[in-house]
Amino acid sequence: MAGAWQEANKYKRVINHQLIEIHETEKGRGIFSTVDHSKGAPVAAFVGQHIAIPIFRTKEEADAFERSKDGEYAVTYAWDREKSVYRAISPDPEKIGGHIANHSCNPNARIMESYREALILRATRPIHTGDEITIDYHWQRPAPIPCLCGSNPCTGNIGLTYTIVDAPAADGTISTYLNFDRAQVIRLLQVAEAHHNIDALRVLRVRDQWIAKEQLFRFFQDAFGGGRRDAWLTQNFHQLARNPLSSADD
Repeated sequence: MAGAWQEANKYKRVINHQLIEIHETEKGRGIFSTVDHSKGAPVAAFVGQHIAIPIFRTKEEADAFERSKDGEYAVTYAWDREKSVYRAISPDPEKIGGHIANHSCNPNARIMESYREALILRATRPIHTGDEITIDYHWQRPAPIPCLCGSNPCTGNIGLTYTIVDAPAADGTISTYLNFDRAQVIRLLQVAEAHHNIDALRVLRVRDQWIAKEQLFRFFQDAFGGGRRDAWLTQNFHQLARNPLSSADD
């Protein structure tokens, strides 16, 4: 009973942002832990308005969104296949929270679950008092955004850059895919493998609007070779295909 109470109290403190503070970094603001955390512990939370973000079909639409508050701070957590939109939380940029966490190709936290109306970040390795809390943004954008995380190795770009491709089928229907740069995808796979960073690989989940399965296999082949590709798929593919979030409030 005490364990359950302690866990509930920890969630409350995380959602109320009592375990983090904001510091300035060379990349701008960041969030830093005020306590020690073991691997798997909840460390921070995204709290805000729930919104839907569509796939932008023009550069003008994407640019307008990126200049908005939602474009800078909203975090996506699920793909709504029926409506072809990303489900996201848009926080208040003036308030403290997980939305201020900086990107890293080798992050020490990731969004693991939903709890009440929040998205919970848990530590992927031990985090000590004073450590900066970082996540992988796993963005998909029509224009590149240089990565300044300093990890070794680093992808050099936050997420992936895409163009939109409409592919006609034999029955006359049109299937839409996001066409990603081959060199970016290969680099992402290799860096994510080096850091065991499954969050970076979520951008490669096989969905109707994303990379075709056959193309994905070719990217694996190019990144790792045949034997390594098969081993990598065995270890990681189920994590890419499933919904990344679980609910801790069932």
